[in-house]
Amino acid sequence: MKKKILIVEDNKPDVDLLEAILANEEVTTYVAKDGNEAINMYIQEDYDMILLDLRMPIISGLDVLKYIRAADRVTPVYMITATATKDVEKECMNAGATEYITKPFKPSYIKEVVRR
Repeated sequence: MKKKILIVEDNKPDVDLLEAILANEEVTTYVAKDGNEAINMYIQEDYDMILLDLRMPIISGLDVLKYIRAADRVTPVYMITATATKDVEKECMNAGATEYITKPFKPSYIKEVVRR
């Protein structure tokens, strides 16, 4: 059975890259282009994993993460961001992120995360 992965990313080239990396994995990807769409998709569907960009307009990835964790879900949520500071990483981890991945990320690492 294929894993269902929600990619939440407002930058189309990053979405395309993640989908290309995951193309040969046993996954089905779903894409939300902003935090509002991510929350709506999350409410309607269960996902095996969420790859969540931190910096997005309207609703930040951190707020989406907090929403997901408030719903008492145990879905792994991997924060992906170009903002590589210890304070931001700590805030994400304290909010319940499974892991904090900085851009640019290695395709092999994304595959490893998905295979876990």
